[in-house]
Amino acid sequence: QVNGFFRWNVIKDSDDGLDIELRLMNADEWTTRVQLPMESVADVTLRRLQSFAPCCKVKYSFGDVAGEAELEDGVITVKGLKITQTPTVLSLRK
Repeated sequence: QVNGFFRWNVIKDSDDGLDIELRLMNADEWTTRVQLPMESVADVTLRRLQSFAPCCKVKYSFGDVAGEAELEDGVITVKGLKITQTPTVLSLRK
């Protein structure tokens, strides 16, 4: 299932930056016989942004990880983020 265990919450979407909290579901949120993952590596593509409009490259940080992501086909994809059940903020800046 696409995005089945992932949760996100937009904290800031402005002209100069975007902050979005990313995490995986935890057992308190969903009773199931399936064991929920503790972590997952994902390429995060940001769509339907309201204010943040990068032109070609952006700087990002995600916990202890930082780098640059490029605009491709009108969207930004940050590749290889390790997402866990602990909420971590993905921050993008022009």
